[in-house]
Amino acid sequence: MTGLKINYNKSVLIGVNCSNEEVELACKMLGCKNGSLPMNYLGIPLGANPRRIETWKPVIRKVEDRLKGWKSRYLSKAEKLVLIKAVLNNLPMYYLNLFKMPKAVATKITSLQSRFFWEKSDGMKGMAIVSWSLIQKPKSHGGLGVGDLVLTNAALLFKWWWYFDKKECPL
Repeated sequence: MTGLKINYNKSVLIGVNCSNEEVELACKMLGCKNGSLPMNYLGIPLGANPRRIETWKPVIRKVEDRLKGWKSRYLSKAEKLVLIKAVLNNLPMYYLNLFKMPKAVATKITSLQSRFFWEKSDGMKGMAIVSWSLIQKPKSHGGLGVGDLVLTNAALLFKWWWYFDKKECPL
C-alpha cells in the first residue's frame, strides 16, 4: 500500500540453527548477503555479550569524545554540572534500557564525569571537595542531583519486568 519495497542488496540474512548451505541457498534466492552474529542493528549489538566490557566500548567512547570537545577550563562548576546531568548521563540510556551495565563500565563513566567536574581551570587534575556519592544524591537529600547510573540502569530494567507483568508491553 505504501509502495515501500525491501532492498535485498542492503539486506543481510543470519541463519540461526541452520546449516551454512541452507543460508547460502536462501541468500541466493533472495539476492541478499550472508551475515553472522555479533552485528549492530539500530545501534544495539545483537549477539554480543552485554556482560563484557568490550560490548560497552562504544558508550565509553561516546562519553570520552564528548568530553574532548568541551573546554572544561572555561566552564564554571555550575556549567559543568549542567553538562553532566543533561548530556553525559543521557549518552548511555539506549544501552541501559536493554542491558545490565557491568560495574567496571559504571565505574569508568563515573570516573570520567568526576574528573571532568573537578578539573581545574588550568586543565590540571583538581582535588575533590566532597565525595562523588554525595554529588549523585538527589537535591532533596542534600546532593546535586547528578544521579547514579547503576540505579538508573536497575530502574530501566525493572520497567520491562513491570510491563511484562502487566501485559501492557508497548512493543
